[in-house]
Amino acid sequence: MKSNSVDCIILIDVFEHISKEDLNKLVCELNRVLKKDGRILIFTSEYGFGIGLIWKRLVNPINMLTKADVSEGHLNRLKFKELKELFEKNNLLIEDYYHYSALFQQSTDFLKDSFTKILSHIFRIKSESRKGQFIKESVKTKKSFLIDSGLLFFSLISYLDILLFGKITGNSIFLKIKKK
Repeated sequence: MKSNSVDCIILIDVFEHISKEDLNKLVCELNRVLKKDGRILIFTSEYGFGIGLIWKRLVNPINMLTKADVSEGHLNRLKFKELKELFEKNNLLIEDYYHYSALFQQSTDFLKDSFTKILSHIFRIKSESRKGQFIKESVKTKKSFLIDSGLLFFSLISYLDILLFGKITGNSIFLKIKKK
C-alpha cells in the first residue's frame, strides 16, 4: 500500500495474535500507511487488573499467557503501559480508550448464560449452544419478550460497567489511535 493512503484501520482481535517481536513492525507499518488525519481503531486482549485477571496474576505471575490463551493462538498479553509505549515509539498517540470486561462483565456473562440456559429448559429449546443470543432466536414471539428483557438487562449492566469503569481497568481494551 502507498504511504499516507488509508483513512481508517480497524484491528479486532489481532494484536494478541502477533508475537511481541513483530508488534513493532506491525505498528510501524500501520503508521506508514495511515493518512495524517486518519485513525486506527483497535480492540485487543490486555493483561490488566480485571477480576478474572487478579487470579491469573496470582497463579501465573511470570508468564502472562494462560493455557486458554495459548490454545486460542494468543502470543502476547500487553499491559496498557506497554501498548502506550509501543504507539509512542512509532509516533502514534492513543486519542481515547475504554476497557471492556472492566469489573462486572464476567459476572453478567455468567448470569446471562445461566438465564438463557434456565429459560431454554423451561421452554424445552434444544440448542447445541445455549448462550445468550442463540437462545433468543429459538423462541417463539410470545416467549421472546421475557428473554429479550433479560438479555437487555444484562447488556445494560455490561454497558454501564464499561461506561463507569472503562477508564480504570479491564481485560480487553478499545483504542482510538492517531498520528502525533
